[in-house]
Amino acid sequence: MLLEKKYSYRQIAKAAIIHHTSISREIKRNSCIYKGENIYDPVKAESKIKDRMKKLKGFKLTKNSKLVKFIYLMLKGTWSPYVISVYLKKYKSKSGNTNR
Repeated sequence: MLLEKKYSYRQIAKAAIIHHTSISREIKRNSCIYKGENIYDPVKAESKIKDRMKKLKGFKLTKNSKLVKFIYLMLKGTWSPYVISVYLKKYKSKSGNTNR
């Protein structure tokens, strides 16, 4: 594993072709303490993620089919998930409606 080989978050991110903050956030959220040290174990990280998902009350998308269609079309086009989220936040604040 690249972390064990002392690669930096930026080097790992470059190899995985994702932003270095995604690596940092993943390691921070899903590391376990073992003998006083934070250790990242992918198997335990997956378990932590599944536990967090079980605690969710439900997704907004399952309650709003128009929103699902919109997001699907934008993802199929050229919009990134980040751009979609920024657009939706701006749209929600302008419309004052949280059910869109």
